Amino acid sequence: MTTLNANCFVVYAFKLNGNNEKVIPGIIHWVKESFHTDLQIISGSLYFKRCMDTDTVIGYTKEGAAATFITIITNAGEVKTAFPGKYEV
Repeated sequence: MTTLNANCFVVYAFKLNGNNEKVIPGIIHWVKESFHTDLQIISGSLYFKRCMDTDTVIGYTKEGAAATFITIITNAGEVKTAFPGKYEV
């Protein structure tokens, strides 16, 4: 079982407004759903990524644009971070 640590998320991107009780369950839902998508290796690292379109605005990119995609970064068996938007190198 993976432990969810709130510090692993890019919090500013979700615009929490001081109340993350509604946002965290939504993130958990999409993290679980993402495991049905293809796993991709992040070149030059020991990490993997999954990127999934949720068809709903789930947060904002660091540029402030609304994002329907969520990216989940994992290692061999543990979620390292999740954030709205696509992973760009």
